[in-house]
Amino acid sequence: MAPFSRTHAPHPTGTGCLALSLLALTLASVPFSKAQAAAPSAKGAPVKATLLVLPYASIHGMLPTQIGEKSAQFLETEIGNAPDVRLVQLKRPKDSATVANPTPARDTSLLNQSRQSAVEAQAALDNGDFPLAIVKFTQAIELERSQHPYIEFPNLVRQYIGLAVASFQLGEEDEGARYLEEAARLDPTFKLDDSLPPIFVNAFEELVQRIREQPRAGINVTSSIEGARVFLDGREIGRTPLKRADLVAGTHYLRVVPEEGSTIWAQPVELISGQALKVTARIDLVGGALAEIDRELSQNQLSRKVALRASELARGVGATHVVLGGVHQEKGGIALSSFLLSVRDQTVCPLEKALFDAGMLSAGIEIYKVGADLLSRLNGCQSPRRLPTPVAPGAPTRTAQASLARPDALTAFLDYEHAPSAKQRRATEEKANEADAPRQADLQPPVAAVTLGDEPGSATPWREEQRADAAALKKDEGTNLTWLWITLGVVAAAGLATGGYFIYDASQNPLGQGTVSWVP
Repeated sequence: MAPFSRTHAPHPTGTGCLALSLLALTLASVPFSKAQAAAPSAKGAPVKATLLVLPYASIHGMLPTQIGEKSAQFLETEIGNAPDVRLVQLKRPKDSATVANPTPARDTSLLNQSRQSAVEAQAALDNGDFPLAIVKFTQAIELERSQHPYIEFPNLVRQYIGLAVASFQLGEEDEGARYLEEAARLDPTFKLDDSLPPIFVNAFEELVQRIREQPRAGINVTSSIEGARVFLDGREIGRTPLKRADLVAGTHYLRVVPEEGSTIWAQPVELISGQALKVTARIDLVGGALAEIDRELSQNQLSRKVALRASELARGVGATHVVLGGVHQEKGGIALSSFLLSVRDQTVCPLEKALFDAGMLSAGIEIYKVGADLLSRLNGCQSPRRLPTPVAPGAPTRTAQASLARPDALTAFLDYEHAPSAKQRRATEEKANEADAPRQADLQPPVAAVTLGDEPGSATPWREEQRADAAALKKDEGTNLTWLWITLGVVAAAGLATGGYFIYDASQNPLGQGTVSWVP
C-alpha cells in the first residue's frame, strides 16, 4: 500500500487538510485485514499466468523417475496459493496405459550411419567390389528400417535396387530377384535408372507387372483420435477411420499421425492377398510429447524441439507458461535446474537453482527460492536463454554421478513431504473460513527445522511455538498500523495552523514503525 513507502505530500490547506485528518481517523478505526483486503489483487482480479509444471527429467538417467515427478509436486505446492497464478494439469486419455507405441524414438546417429553405409556401398558397386557392396547395402537397409517411421523410402528403394544389382553381378539371380521384389512392393511406380543394363530393367518391369496382377490386400485402420492421417510406405492413403482393399500384399510400414501435435504412431504390417488387416492406433498425445521432452532433457539438452512440444501441451490445457527442467546428483545431494517457458513469446528463462542436502533440512527454503524466482519472472525475462542449451551446465557425467550416489539422500527425498510456507497456510485457512472475502497471499520463506525430529510438516512443540510467535507478531502489526494512522491524522491537522508538509519514512521498516518529519 502506498503509505508504507517514502512519500512527499504537498502542503495541505483549508478543507483539504481537514479531509485528510478525517480520512486518517476513519482508516484508524478499520482493522488492517480489511484495508489489506482492498488491495489490487483482490478477488475478481484477472489471472496473470496459467502455469503448467512438467515432471523434471533425470539427467543421464541416474535418478529414479519418482524424483523428477516429486520435484514438480514440491513446486506446485509452494506456488499453489500465489496471487494471480492458476495451476493446470495435463489430461491423459483413459486408455493411455494401453498405448503400445505413442512416439517411436528418432536416433539421428543411426540415420547418419545408414546414409554413410549407402554411400560406401554405391562406391563399392561402381568399383566392381560386389561383395563389399552387398555388405554395405545390407547395413544401410537394416539401419534405415530400424528408424521407422523416419525412413526416407526413396533411399530405401534405391538401396534394395543396388543390392539386387550386386547380387546379379555375382550370379545370385534368386537373391537379386527377391531384392527387386522388395523394391517393387515399396514403390510400384519406381523407375530404374537408364544407365542399368536393359535386361535388368526389363526383369524389374516384368516383376512389377506380376505384382500388380496379384490379388489385392486390404487394411482397416481406426485410431483413438479420429481424422488422423494414415501413411503406408511414406505415401498418404487416407484418414481414420480408413478402409482400403486395393493394396499390394507384403511387408509395409504403417504410420498414423494425428492432426493435432506431432506425436506419431507407427509399426510394420504384413498384408496378405485377399484379406483385410485390422489395426487400431491408440494415440496418447500427452504421453508421446512427455516421452520426447524427457528423452531430450535427460541427455542434458534443452532444445527448440522441447520448447515446441512443451508449448503444444500447454495450449492443450490453456497454459500461458510451462516449468520444466532436470534433476541430478551433486555433492551427495540432489540438484534441481528449472526453466520458465513463455508459450506466447517462446522465451526460455533460467530459474534459481535448488540444491537439496542429503537430510533435506533446507528443502523448504530451496523450493521457496525457486518459486519466488518463478513468480518474479512471469512478467518477463531479462536474460532469456538461447536454444539449444544445457539443462544443467555443471551436471556431473553419468560416471561421476554414479560415484556421488547416496541411497540415504534418495530415501530422504522420497520420504519428504513439502508443506506450503506459513503465510500460504494462513491464506488457505482464511479462504476456508471466509470464502467470499478477497485476500492477498504470497510466498514467505519457511524456517528450516534445526531440532532433531522437527521435520517440516510435523506436529512438534517447536512448530506450535512458531505459530504462537506468528500470532503475536500479527497482533503487534495491527497495533502499530492503527497508531500510525492516528499519528498521520494529528500531523495533518497541525498543518491548518502552521502550514508546511510532512515526510513519513518507513522504507526501512514496512511494519509501520517509521519516522515522521515536519518541514515548515
